[in-house]
Amino acid sequence: MPSLIDEMIDGIASALDGVHGKRLFLQIPEGLKTYTKRIVSFLEGAGNDVFVYVTPCFGACDIPVDEAKLLGADMIVHLGHNKFYKHVTDFPVVYVPISIPIDVDDKKLHSLPKRVGILTTVQHLKYIDKIKDALLRAGKQPIVGGQILGCWTENAKKIEHGVDCFLYVGSGTFHPTALRTEKPVFVYDVEKNELIDASDLVRREEMKRYARIEKFRSCKSVGILVSTKLGQFNITGAIALKNELESRGKKAFIFVSNIIKKEYVMGMGVDCLVNTACPRIVDDDFGVPIVNLEDAILAMGDENESVEKRR
Repeated sequence: MPSLIDEMIDGIASALDGVHGKRLFLQIPEGLKTYTKRIVSFLEGAGNDVFVYVTPCFGACDIPVDEAKLLGADMIVHLGHNKFYKHVTDFPVVYVPISIPIDVDDKKLHSLPKRVGILTTVQHLKYIDKIKDALLRAGKQPIVGGQILGCWTENAKKIEHGVDCFLYVGSGTFHPTALRTEKPVFVYDVEKNELIDASDLVRREEMKRYARIEKFRSCKSVGILVSTKLGQFNITGAIALKNELESRGKKAFIFVSNIIKKEYVMGMGVDCLVNTACPRIVDDDFGVPIVNLEDAILAMGDENESVEKRR
């Protein structure tokens, strides 16, 4: 079986077939940085100049176009993810998702309900058929949802009415806790080779969400967080929310940063925060209540308001 680095090199070679004599801006996720020297050697061997972007990468929403332009790069080579679910940039970007092989023990799946919705990450999409086969051997009816992100679960929503439960195949619980569903949620952890019932964890996350909404309702001053990352940038929604909040007698401020962290907004003196960027930012501790834009709208009783539609 080819090693991970060999598969990565093959994927890069296929994605960049015919590319040589170019200035490439290489973006590598944290977990793949140990392979940097091999990847750069391969790209330089094809006659390219390579610059490696070492700032942490948060996904395909986080494409460093300004930095690439500053360096005079011809294109960005983005490893580890496929293209983001919404349009990010017209600058040339080559996306090279990395496939990681998995094994699924069907003996661990017998306790699942009958109709099982399959969810996974881009790293394991190539092995969806292997997951289906394991479920079939366990006597289940597999229904493919496909890839989800920590910020995007539309593929789960599309099949929700036809499944008895969801099975997320991957590592950890970060991705499946993004689900908003009444259906049971199970995780097949490919690193631990075990099946976990994550239903209570998903429900607890939803309860925490509603607790944050309730706290937001009583806030008098609000900091609105805006990320300059291309896939997260939403200044239009932030301005619309600021205007709406101030029309209701609240004071609102817009805080802008490329990376949104607690220490960057501490001391601002606001009662709460509204996040317009990656929706998983609210999982972090900011010292004050924090809600996502859509939940701020919900808290104001404006579910049909057009603020969110301006994203």
